[in-house]
Amino acid sequence: MLNKFKRYFEKKLRVLALALLKLGLTPNACTTLSLLVGVLSSITLCTGNYLCSTALILLSGILDALDGTVARLSGKVTKLGAFIDSMFDRLVDSAVILSLCFNLIQRNMPLEGALAALFAALSLMISYARARAESLGVEIKGVGLMERAERLIAVAILVLLLDRATYMFTWLLLATVVLSGVTLAERIYRVVKAISLREK
Repeated sequence: MLNKFKRYFEKKLRVLALALLKLGLTPNACTTLSLLVGVLSSITLCTGNYLCSTALILLSGILDALDGTVARLSGKVTKLGAFIDSMFDRLVDSAVILSLCFNLIQRNMPLEGALAALFAALSLMISYARARAESLGVEIKGVGLMERAERLIAVAILVLLLDRATYMFTWLLLATVVLSGVTLAERIYRVVKAISLREK
């Protein structure tokens, strides 16, 4: 969904990316920083520092958005960089959401813990659907409401609400799971439709 505002965000990211280039940061360094910050956010989540965890989740997402811009501006766009970026994204997603599951189980919230585990599975499936579709020559970037940026923002809000508004947290988590399921279904439909038309 946020891809619709791509031009607006690209202008902002370009300014930040140029600043990082002046500091000597490479695209892979940005990707690695995104991973480290993401893992740190999961650790702070497990320890109950929800405000710090929220800030780190958002910072990890910003760094992840910047690495591609830094690569384009520096002329260092590579397939290896794209692969590392994709793998590190999945590691951060898994670490953060599984830490949320752990926290919910510790707080004796089994229903919410199960929903968070389902969200983790759906997040991985949404990303896998895109990767598999692209390997089959089908472009589904931008399909569905819950792409990675939206999922990270949702997780950040969930973590922020966890110790402040439990009732709102449960409903937002449920909505996030439902929207993620719809996104996965939409991506599967688009791929099946595209391949079916191609093979007629």
